[in-house]
Amino acid sequence: SRLAERYEARRLVLPLFRKAEEVCGSPSVANMVALGALVAHTGLVSDGSMRKAIRESVDEAYLDVDLRAFEAGELLCRDLASR
Repeated sequence: SRLAERYEARRLVLPLFRKAEEVCGSPSVANMVALGALVAHTGLVSDGSMRKAIRESVDEAYLDVDLRAFEAGELLCRDLASR
């Protein structure tokens, strides 16, 4: 079946906690950095769709920092791919 197709796995090593600390001042948003990198690397979800989902699910108090962390993850992955 199509669901059981094999895919080539690829491991990415990214400095998620360091990037979260650098961009947002806290490693606690490393999950959002990872999400941004995942979206940029796989294209499984569009950037716009993910940003919309973040805006709809994240408390207003954390929205700005989460979006910055998400964007940092996207940029981190794109920078890595351009090397």
